[in-house]
Amino acid sequence: NGFSLFCGPADDLGTLCNGGAAFCGRRRRKAGGTWDPIIRWPLDRRETEDNSTRWAVLVAGSNGFGNYRHQADVCHAYQILKKGGLRDENIIVFMYDDIAMNELNPRKGVIINHPTGGDVYAGVPKDYTGEQVTAENLYAVILGDKSAVKGGSGKVVDSKPNDRIFIYYSDHGGPGVLGMPNMPYLYANDLIEVLKKKHASGTYKEMVIYVEACESGSVFEGLMPDDLDIYVTTASNAEESSWGTYCPGMDPPPPPEYITCLGDLYSVAWMEDSESHNLKRETVEQQISAGQGSHFQLQYLQCWISCNGIWGTRASNPKSSVCTKVLIRQLKHASKREPLETSHGCCQPEGCGSSLPMGKGRTRDWMMGQKRNQNFSS
Repeated sequence: NGFSLFCGPADDLGTLCNGGAAFCGRRRRKAGGTWDPIIRWPLDRRETEDNSTRWAVLVAGSNGFGNYRHQADVCHAYQILKKGGLRDENIIVFMYDDIAMNELNPRKGVIINHPTGGDVYAGVPKDYTGEQVTAENLYAVILGDKSAVKGGSGKVVDSKPNDRIFIYYSDHGGPGVLGMPNMPYLYANDLIEVLKKKHASGTYKEMVIYVEACESGSVFEGLMPDDLDIYVTTASNAEESSWGTYCPGMDPPPPPEYITCLGDLYSVAWMEDSESHNLKRETVEQQISAGQGSHFQLQYLQCWISCNGIWGTRASNPKSSVCTKVLIRQLKHASKREPLETSHGCCQPEGCGSSLPMGKGRTRDWMMGQKRNQNFSS
């Protein structure tokens, strides 16, 4: 399908897929052993479990004005989390911070994520900027290792066993790798090892990861263990592009003075829906339904979901962790916004990820050259 879903163990996972978003939630067991039919967002929990802290790590993995949308996504996510009650001490932001005051920015000191939206840059913590935006610092922050952090604010996820962690990443990607503005890049094996180590430390209860990048499903598919209590959604599967939105030539377009995309399709979809609902109460189905006439077209389709288990049982093939097909209802597409038709993929002229190496220490030419900003995919 259009998005990929990966998750750790849960009591009965309810799953929904579509061409624009995929979410994984839990169903709760009622008294007497019956199942609550409401599928809830992974972050939704009873208020009785409030003896915990919610943490967020927000990462824009690019730099340059042509990649405006990635930092705009992250700044917007910060504003949503802040409005939702998270404290700055528990929100850690990675962004190069070369957009707001960029000479190409028509509104100096302002970043927007919607054609008619307000400034999302104001107040955003500048925890790790410029050369401090590295994979090594990100790993140290996730692990809560203050001694390993180089530069920046020094903030880390100093979480406890009952805490919950949200990680959101926006940038370019390719097979098994996510972009970073400084070498080395973020490789799937390294990230998975960090997540394993974090789980082994016993310093969180649940983690949710959202990844906006081309081929972002490849970072987790076949690699993500099924026992880490982590839910992951990605903007694309292991082989396809993700897309920018509010780009020149789209409907709606950015303000005429902007020559770049303001956001990414997957990111804008979940964030704009989040702003219009109480996420402590909204169900997965309700959020997906919000895509009608907004950002993505839902279709009748069958999709394979990679999960630990479903309906309270293990997958029939635990090695592949492929558990079920889900058929969802169709919602008519009422928006004119669609990915731009281009002759090449998101990452390079030859196609998304076609020359992106899997190993470390090699050049990823999909991020290089003037042509990289000629299309509007992530």
